[in-house]
Amino acid sequence: MKKIPEAIFILLITIAPAACAKEAVPIASSWQETLGRSATPQQIASLMKEHFKFEEDKKNFGEADYWQSPAELWSRGAGDCEDFAVFAQEALQRQKIEAYVVSIYGPRDYAHTFVIFKEKGAYQVMNETRLHYCHAASVEEAISRVRPDWIWGAVVRPKGRRGQSIRELRNASVPSAGENFTAFGL
Repeated sequence: MKKIPEAIFILLITIAPAACAKEAVPIASSWQETLGRSATPQQIASLMKEHFKFEEDKKNFGEADYWQSPAELWSRGAGDCEDFAVFAQEALQRQKIEAYVVSIYGPRDYAHTFVIFKEKGAYQVMNETRLHYCHAASVEEAISRVRPDWIWGAVVRPKGRRGQSIRELRNASVPSAGENFTAFGL
């Protein structure tokens, strides 16, 4: 075996690591770094599909309802509809896109939370990792395009580990819509 001259050896151990480091792909330490500052709704949905799996709060936390922050969801990698919605809203708002977390209720104890965002002057829906281009004139119309049988709902925001109603929503095509918000903790 041939011996490498000391001068070349020193050169290799001082320059080679620096050269390799320049070629290395940086690892993002947070979801904000991964997403960047110019992500589209499609890229946000793709990021969520790639990084998150759906898992009920009961399995994740042993509780019926637990709203994670975007950082918690990023770290854990699993959450339910509220967690996906809160993450999507934050990601969309970082891109200067108007976005709302919406919880809706329907027949047979149906309950679901997703994000409605405004793009090109119309409301669209991001339901977990799926985009629905509704081109709706209102939040209520966007909801009806995705879930026509919804009865009532609310624009919500996280408060502690639960959601808090900001604005009530009613399905105008359902006569008794919106009578019992308090029964659902909103």
